Amino acid sequence: MPGSCLVEALRRALEEALPAWRVRELAGARFRRFVAPEEELEATLHVVAGDTDAAEARCALLRQGVRCADVRFLLRRR
Repeated sequence: MPGSCLVEALRRALEEALPAWRVRELAGARFRRFVAPEEELEATLHVVAGDTDAAEARCALLRQGVRCADVRFLLRRR
């Protein structure tokens, strides 16, 4: 599965989970393992507070506990 599809899925999930925030930019992505389209993944999210209007979200995609990708987004308050 293309990395851009994984990043877009994470962005959508992040904005749905945190409706008061919006992704401002992709700060970085590291793809560690190949992911096939039919595979089930688990996403984790850790938000690092910046100031009242900005933050950083660190996301990981896991397949059966094995890290497949790390993605960082910069956020801004809506």
